[in-house]
Amino acid sequence: PKITVDLQKSLDNATVVYTNDLFPLGVTLQDDCPSSKGYALYWEVCKCEEQSRLCNQIMPYGIRRPGSTKKLYPRLFGAGYYLYVRGLVTDPKEPQIPIVYDYGYVKIILPPIVAKLEGPANVIIGNESVVVLSASESYDPEKIHKKTEGLSLTWYCGGGILSHDNRDRLSTVSPGDYGRCQGDGILKINSTSSVLPLNLNSLRGNYTYLFEVVVQKGERSSNATHRLRVDEPFVISIR
Repeated sequence: PKITVDLQKSLDNATVVYTNDLFPLGVTLQDDCPSSKGYALYWEVCKCEEQSRLCNQIMPYGIRRPGSTKKLYPRLFGAGYYLYVRGLVTDPKEPQIPIVYDYGYVKIILPPIVAKLEGPANVIIGNESVVVLSASESYDPEKIHKKTEGLSLTWYCGGGILSHDNRDRLSTVSPGDYGRCQGDGILKINSTSSVLPLNLNSLRGNYTYLFEVVVQKGERSSNATHRLRVDEPFVISIR
């Protein structure tokens, strides 16, 4: 028989898996012999350090029960590790002796932060005095509970939206002076709250403003943008 495990075969090209995933271990078994129905499939794993790439002792993964479908639970191992994963085909009468095997590598990392920015797309000056942009639905998918715990938020506005790393050198705008958020420049808003109230009296009409929030936790960060169209009130003249 021949077995093929659906994973990359080197540490440098290891299949990336997030800690919050339930990752199915795929395998293909090829054999032309009628006796192939008697084969059993088992899985083994070995945890490897990311920096040193030294691996621990290999061990059975899951209940030692034959079957072609197995899911990997990365949370059991933690982020920042590689796994050497091996699928073994055995004879059920001698399950300790593999007939053939194949292997692959998995790299376990934390999932990206999910940044969400919500608010109205269009407003008319005079109909409302304040509108609110909210990033309160942003979260860390790694957490099962308290998914917003430990998140830090930074707000920006302007025409460019950040694609560079010079955020610390940007000019700062206060929450009451959003009228400066015009043109192609980028400004850092002096707020770390999950909601951003906008006073429409400080915004220019017939203009589309661009806002961005960067949500960060440790070394992970993600961003979301929102366009807000501000229009002047309709004027009806009666003659």
